[in-house]
This record gives sequence, structure tokens and C-alpha cells, in this order.
Amino acid sequence: MNHIQIGKVTIPYDVRRSSSAQKKSIIVRPHHVEVVAPDTAPESDISAFVHKKRHWVFDKLTEMNERLAYLERHSYHRLQSGAKIRFRGRNAKLTIRRADVADFDIQFNGGFQITAPSHISDADLDAALSNRMIEWFKAYLEKDASTLVRRYEKALSLTTKGVQIIHSDTLWGSLTRGGIVRINWHLIEAPRPVLEYVVLHEMCHLTHRNHTNAFWALVTQHMPDYPVRKRWLENMMPSFKL
Repeated sequence: MNHIQIGKVTIPYDVRRSSSAQKKSIIVRPHHVEVVAPDTAPESDISAFVHKKRHWVFDKLTEMNERLAYLERHSYHRLQSGAKIRFRGRNAKLTIRRADVADFDIQFNGGFQITAPSHISDADLDAALSNRMIEWFKAYLEKDASTLVRRYEKALSLTTKGVQIIHSDTLWGSLTRGGIVRINWHLIEAPRPVLEYVVLHEMCHLTHRNHTNAFWALVTQHMPDYPVRKRWLENMMPSFKL
């Protein structure tokens, strides 16, 4: 078994040689990476090829596992008309119709109205729709969080370097040393006041890097009811941290 090392992350991969392969390629599936290479390709060339593509492999694997986790999280139903998914603190109903369109169209008005391309089979609809829903969620959350960041930049008299939507299995949010507010995309399931708490929490770290008394005093000054919002997060996902 071969391995790709990206920071602290180790990704195993298999090499499959093929007499019909004209060039090297990488196939990424959930929890599995396979490199296809011509029979005559030297091992050193294959290793160099994989090393060059290591960041693409990491991003692709993360994306696929993220989609799988989303489906597993909502495994009590298929993504079909009448199903409900968690959005902004409540269950939102899906209404899906088929049409001769090139791509999904997702609208929200009390519930999700989704137009799905007719050319996508029923068997592939869950995976295809989950992919587009995640993209929609991330874009929605980035816009919402950016609005809150601008509000608290004025209130706190400071500036950030913007918002980045991330996937994390441990953190609701974080602040980079460069001043970027990072928000976990799973916060799309939380009510907006909870998202607002996460944004304020991370922005207060621009002034106080650690959770000192001064830090919490600053949070309290701008959000006296923050313990209620914080408790909502703790109940939703106890293992996640801020």
C-alpha cells in the first residue's frame, strides 16, 4: 500500500497497472484512492505524479466523504419530495420536480423547491442532489456569515480578511492568524442567532486570542444572551468546540 502525506493527514492509495492506459490517472472514491498507470510507467514517475496531485486528491476525497456524511446524516429518508432536512434550526420540506433542464435549480421559500434534471436517474438522484444541496448551503452560509461579519466589524471597530466556509469534524468555527473567520458549513442547520454567536465569538479572538475573562466580557458586552446560543451548539453536537 502506498501513501500520500499532506501535513498530518496520510492518504493510502492503490496502484493499478493497465495495458490499455495511455497515461496516468487518479480515481477517487469515498475512502479509497486508486492510481491507474500504463504497464511501462516507472514507479518513480507514478510517485512523482501522485505527489504533484496530492492537494487535488485531498480536496476531492474530502468533498466525496463530505457528501457521504451528509447522506448518512439524513439516512432516515431519501432526498425526495416530502422529505425534510434540517435548515436554520427547523425541518424544511423538500418539493422536487423533474424537468428538461441542464442543472438543478434550488429555491427556498418556507421549504425547498427543487427542479431536478430529467436525465439524472432515480438511482443517482440522492448523490447528485446532495452534492448540489451542499454547494447551495455553503454559498448561503457564506453570504449570511459575511453580513454578520460586516456588522460586528463596525461594532467592534476592527477588520477581518473575510469569511471561509469549511468542513470540520471538531470545530464550529475558528480564526486564522491572517484574520479570516472560518465557519463550519454544518452551521446551516443552526438558527441564525446561533450562527451570529459563532461569528462574534471568532471575531472577539481578534482582540483576545484565548478564552480569558476579558474575552468573555467582550462577548457578553455585545451579546448578553450568548450562553443560550452556546448551549444550543453544545446540545446539537457536544463533541464540537469553539
